Amino acid sequence: MQKKIPLNALLWAIALLPFGYWLFLHLNQDAWWDEILSFKNYALVEVKTTLTSYPDPNNHIFFNLLNGMYARLLGTADLYEALDQLPLYRALQAVFALGCLLYVYLLGRQLTNPAYAVFGVLLLTCTLPFLNFSLQLRGYNLSGFFLAGSLYHGWKYLDTHKQAHLAALFAGIFLLLYTLPSNIYPLAVFLLFLCWEGYTKFKKSPRKEKKKARRYLIWLLAALGTGFLLVYLAYLPVLENVLNNRFVTKEPPTKTFAISTLLPKVLTYFVSNRWGLLLFVGIGFIAGKRKKTWAGLSFRARVLLYVLFGTFLLVFLHGKAPFERTLVCLAPVFALSLSTLVYKAAEVIEIKRVGKKAIALILSLYSLGTCLFEIEQNDQKLIQNLVLEKREQNLYRNYYLSSKFTPDAVAKKISQTRKLKNPVIMADEIDRVSVLYYLLKYNIESYGVAKVRHKKQKVGGQDYNYVAMVQKTNGRDQDVHYINMPCRLPANTGMKEYLVLLSLYQQKHPGQGFLLLTAYAHRLEDNRKLFQGYTFLKHEEESYLSVFEGSRT
Repeated sequence: MQKKIPLNALLWAIALLPFGYWLFLHLNQDAWWDEILSFKNYALVEVKTTLTSYPDPNNHIFFNLLNGMYARLLGTADLYEALDQLPLYRALQAVFALGCLLYVYLLGRQLTNPAYAVFGVLLLTCTLPFLNFSLQLRGYNLSGFFLAGSLYHGWKYLDTHKQAHLAALFAGIFLLLYTLPSNIYPLAVFLLFLCWEGYTKFKKSPRKEKKKARRYLIWLLAALGTGFLLVYLAYLPVLENVLNNRFVTKEPPTKTFAISTLLPKVLTYFVSNRWGLLLFVGIGFIAGKRKKTWAGLSFRARVLLYVLFGTFLLVFLHGKAPFERTLVCLAPVFALSLSTLVYKAAEVIEIKRVGKKAIALILSLYSLGTCLFEIEQNDQKLIQNLVLEKREQNLYRNYYLSSKFTPDAVAKKISQTRKLKNPVIMADEIDRVSVLYYLLKYNIESYGVAKVRHKKQKVGGQDYNYVAMVQKTNGRDQDVHYINMPCRLPANTGMKEYLVLLSLYQQKHPGQGFLLLTAYAHRLEDNRKLFQGYTFLKHEEESYLSVFEGSRT
């Protein structure tokens, strides 16, 4: 007689399936713009540079420090070796993502029961923003791990008074903020209610236990104060740039942006099209109120909601407009909040012969199906967006996660098949940095336009109406340099990059053929009149990039 598979084991299998599928799809994903710059400028450098270089928020200091140490462990010599070892670097991020899932499970056990704790894990693995950033070589995945860990160890310290949990909370606070300063928003809300709960426990403790309870509360406050002090000292070498860089000082488009725009957008992304779960919670709430059986949420379950919504309130009060991706650390908080609400709804909704665990299984299958569908739909949408000349980058869809984002394969094929050894022309390539460095990986030089701006000037007796900053590479081991080039261009065309590069190429390599890389292949055909005298022969690629072999006729 066959043994039945325990329901919790089945729930675990369903919960981990989306993350396993994501690993299969993206463990070997090519690096994109910010990942490459993080490697080049902050991780594969001296430790002093990592700790003291902060020209903009692109340096997630603790993440890059950790990645730099990992690079030394792997023996990575330079950026190009790192690009060959990307699965190993993404595997390290997968470990932290799994650690975050573990914390969500442990927190879920405190708030609900083992089955619904696993359900909370599943809600997180089926949350598209969590998946999108779980393997990214930036500090966002670490932020979710440290925030979830701070929640768990903070509450465990209040329950057990064990110094190990206090030490873990202290470490979580420091590393969370040293990874991304913007993590202060959710952390501040949580610590406020953590201290309030600690104070309440102190006030309610019996007279004989008052002295001991006071000591535990003082230890907690001391740990928090020391943690913030050390973060301040760690940021001191770069504090001016942390507080006053161009992104931090940028004003939001409207005063209520954080509440009216950012909040609904981020929460919609977190729902990840699983609106049926919210419907179930709503039905459960209404049924519970009618039967007077809805017992309400525990204090800690409410704290999760306070952290989730209070983060946006603090952003609003601060009057800033952070990038959506800085808020992906809230995904574990969202998953825990939703799993707790579903658990409460399942308690009051009576379905004949269906218990709470069975409801968890049904909703798990629903979430899994929705997640797999959304992953596929996102990929198709990203590919369609290229035709519409749209580079999507948000919590839900990112161009660099498309199955067609394969700059390494394109560069490798060019290195194997090209006849001329002249530089390659890049125009409308979507991700100039990734294309540039993948070409350099195979020692292919290139031209690309960094900027074209309107500027009337006279040079050598000639009138010009634009100036272009052209990016030029001279080989794998040489620095990228820039050429300021005066241009005469038609004012009403979006093809300025192409015209600038073709003109410069003809100056540097007169009469010679060329290779052109672009993500918007249709633009050459649609604007054929602008390119009279040129022929373009397209090479089909299994990539978002098209390669054209061109010549002057």
